Formats: sequence, structure tokens, C-alpha cells
Amino acid sequence: RMAVYTHLNEHEAAAFLRGFGLVRLLHLRGTDAGSENTNYSVDAEDAQGQTHALVLTLFERGVEGLPYFVALTTYLAAQGLPVPSPWCDRQQQAMQVLI
Repeated sequence: RMAVYTHLNEHEAAAFLRGFGLVRLLHLRGTDAGSENTNYSVDAEDAQGQTHALVLTLFERGVEGLPYFVALTTYLAAQGLPVPSPWCDRQQQAMQVLI
């Protein structure tokens, strides 16, 4: 059973990821992780041809606390700790609304 509540096709995901500087979607697969969120395993390529393996999480509920956790994980990653680090768009924003 997959925990995908918000379904994205490859075209929608590729368009969304372009805002983050990822120019080519190589792989998109919904995962079974997440009880209230939608998670996709993503492989995408940036403009320099470098491939990135990412997890795209779509928060369905509980978004009020996200700014705190985004700031915390960004800080911890910058300190060299092995934590998931948010991927920022061209305006250095990690959180987006996907409609």
C-alpha cells in the first residue's frame, strides 16, 4: 500500500522541480513512507548535468510547524550534522505551495 494522498504525474512534478533548478526529471516514484504526508522518491538533473536523489514531501496537514523544522534542519545541516537538508528554490525558499 502506498501512502500517496496527492498524486503527481511526471509532467506536474517536472514543472514543479524546475523552480528548484532541476531541469530534467529522471525518476518519480511514490513511496509507502508517511502516514499523513505524500512522499515521492525523485531523481532529477540540474543544469550542470549533476544528478540529485531527493525525497519530495507534500505535507497534507500540520504545516503550521514547518517553518521551525525547516530552519532547524537547515541550521543543523550547515553545521555538518547528517540530517536531511531542505532543497531551496532560486529565491532561497524551501517551502512551496503546490496547487
